[in-house]
Amino acid sequence: MSDLKVGRGRVIAFTVVAVLAVAGAGTYVLREARRSDAGLAAAAASEAAAPKRDAATVLKEPHLVVRTTALGPSNGKIAVVPLSDPGGPRAVVDVPCERVYAVTAGGFCLAAHRGVVTTYQGTLLGPDLRPVRDVKIVGGPSRARLSPDATRAASTVFVSGHSYLDVGFSTVTEIVDTATGRGFGNLETFRIVKDGRDYRSPDVNFWGVTFASADVFYATLGTRRSTYLVRGSVSGKQVTVLRDNVEC
Repeated sequence: MSDLKVGRGRVIAFTVVAVLAVAGAGTYVLREARRSDAGLAAAAASEAAAPKRDAATVLKEPHLVVRTTALGPSNGKIAVVPLSDPGGPRAVVDVPCERVYAVTAGGFCLAAHRGVVTTYQGTLLGPDLRPVRDVKIVGGPSRARLSPDATRAASTVFVSGHSYLDVGFSTVTEIVDTATGRGFGNLETFRIVKDGRDYRSPDVNFWGVTFASADVFYATLGTRRSTYLVRGSVSGKQVTVLRDNVEC
């Protein structure tokens, strides 16, 4: 009987400790949530009180296009600021992006819509940085680029949530015609010329596209634990290896 009482006592004591622990955790979570809400409210109030610029006016002068990361309602949205006052107030464009790139003739935005199931979308932007056409992307945004004349757009995305920190990460890099939205295909389908010969490997990855013109671009090729700088032709659907140990 004595052992039974001791056993019951231990169960009761454990139960009391467990309840207190859960209650404490709940109190902590609630307190932190309130702090977070208060912080967001303060950030929203600060943003509302801050001086504002008109995006259309800023776009008429030399400017920078950025993605806002400060807390508040504008977090994650496109903003523009004059080159003459880069530390001054920003003009916010109500377009959320994870990656954004712009030239005089337009822009390219890669976005992630997070929820129970996260979806991804590319959006081509006009000179006013407003949406013009959606472009399908198949993974998490990594990099967006436009040709100087804004007629070609390139996106690099991580497939299945991979990142550069993962060993053997996988990317998909595609180029599209901005006037029609027509794609030229995954760069992995382009012909690869290395040392004057066709090169094929199942582990090929491309990322880091930079356009020299509407047709000519440079990119990184990753394969067999090495990286290479390649020069590509959109119309020819071909890339040529220029040198090794180069990335982006």
